[in-house]
Amino acid sequence: MHLILLITILFLNFIPQEYVNDPFLISKNNKMVAINSAIEIDLTGQVCADSMGTKFYSGVGGQVDFVRGASHSEGGKPIIALPSATKDLKYSKIVSTLNLEREL
Repeated sequence: MHLILLITILFLNFIPQEYVNDPFLISKNNKMVAINSAIEIDLTGQVCADSMGTKFYSGVGGQVDFVRGASHSEGGKPIIALPSATKDLKYSKIVSTLNLEREL
């Protein structure tokens, strides 16, 4: 166990988020593809990726940074992926306006 920890420490480099999530630096990678998940999307293209209704589901991450970086990358593509409906097929995740009430 200690050997695995030692090897991990020797070969991992912890780099600050400000550097890793910099859209300008991300865009320097040609053909950059950023695949991000979403909880819900509306018909105007707004994406909800961090909350269900008024409750937070996940932390705020670098989704916007990677979408911007990939879209400015030569030959790059930003992709937002989500299932079209809830697991029980009761609600669509593609909606006319983002939902502030329902928990998916």
